[in-house]
Amino acid sequence: MLLALASTPFVGVLNLIGAPKITSLYCVRGVLALLSCSGLVHLQRVTRQHYGRDAYNALLLISMSQFHWLFYCSRTLPN
Repeated sequence: MLLALASTPFVGVLNLIGAPKITSLYCVRGVLALLSCSGLVHLQRVTRQHYGRDAYNALLLISMSQFHWLFYCSRTLPN
C-alpha cells in the first residue's frame, strides 16, 4: 500500500504524457528502491548510535556485499 501510495503521483504524470506502461513499471521499481535504501540508511544510523562506528562499518560492509538485498531491493514480487 505504501509503495502504491508513494508511486501514484509519478505514474499519474507518466499516464498524462502518454508514456508506455513499461515506464510506469520502472518508476514504481525506482520508488521501491528508494524506500528500501532509506530503510537501510535508517537501520545503519540507529546501529551507529547504539553500537558505535565499528558496528556501523561492519553492517555497511555486510549489507553491501549481500547479493539478495541488492537484487531484490527494486523488484516487485508477485507472490
